Amino acid sequence: MSNWAGKKVTILGLGRSGVSSAMYLKQRGAQVLISEKSALDAGKEAEAGKLRKQGIEVESGEHSEKAIKSADLIIISPGIPPSSEVVQRAHAQGKEVICDIELAYRERGKTQIIGITGTNGKSTTCALTSYILEHCDLTAPACGNFGIPILSQLESNPDYLVAEVSSYQLHYCPAFAPIIGVWLNLTPDHIEWHGGIAGYIADKKKMFLNQREDQYAVLNQDDEVVAEFKPPSEIFPFAVHHDMESAVQGAFLSEDFLCYRIDGATKVLCGRDELKIIGDHNVENALAALSVAALLHLD
Repeated sequence: MSNWAGKKVTILGLGRSGVSSAMYLKQRGAQVLISEKSALDAGKEAEAGKLRKQGIEVESGEHSEKAIKSADLIIISPGIPPSSEVVQRAHAQGKEVICDIELAYRERGKTQIIGITGTNGKSTTCALTSYILEHCDLTAPACGNFGIPILSQLESNPDYLVAEVSSYQLHYCPAFAPIIGVWLNLTPDHIEWHGGIAGYIADKKKMFLNQREDQYAVLNQDDEVVAEFKPPSEIFPFAVHHDMESAVQGAFLSEDFLCYRIDGATKVLCGRDELKIIGDHNVENALAALSVAALLHLD
């Protein structure tokens, strides 16, 4: 929606992302209701009081029929599973249910989003990528599942948003397509929430399947599931153990040096022993972050 004035939006969950979404939408003229299923403790009650002073309605103890029926759009806390009663009610009434990552994508304007997902290593890779970009004089805050709500960072119109994106969030992102998506790895996790391993993998793939041919998928070739995936976007592979010496492009280890190849040129970044974070998993994280920098043609 380009014009939020008068639109009714329900936020399910009084967490950080929910509060950030509520404030963002209220400032743009939406009528916002936050619905929290649990009773409010003292801290949450104080938060609710501040929101009410801003003109945001807050209910607790249940997700009322009003919260669902009156909404033009529902923003959900990613922790609420799709099998939950409130989500089923919303879908039965034809309501669109999305998370704050999807909302930020729709509202991004000229800001580009880099999406980083995987079972492990998301926060480290998100931090590394943000650090590299900002030391190249770009504004590129780390956000999303990283612990900092994405909409709170969108306010300043940064060059990039480096968003850590969980499988929970991706489930509620029907259109999200980052300019660069990073998939670090996949091991069984949150299986019950996703209704099985197939659902978990499908949600991880979503943001890549939404991408265009002129966008990029940074994929770990050491992970069997990730390496076999063929999205519509251009693949920039990376690996610690997989032989990539003959690859057309990608990031890899060569004689314990972190290297990358792009546009027909191979460059050496640093020795593995120069990294201040140890372990093969952190070499993977570093290779993923430098892949993003390479695709953005940073020095």
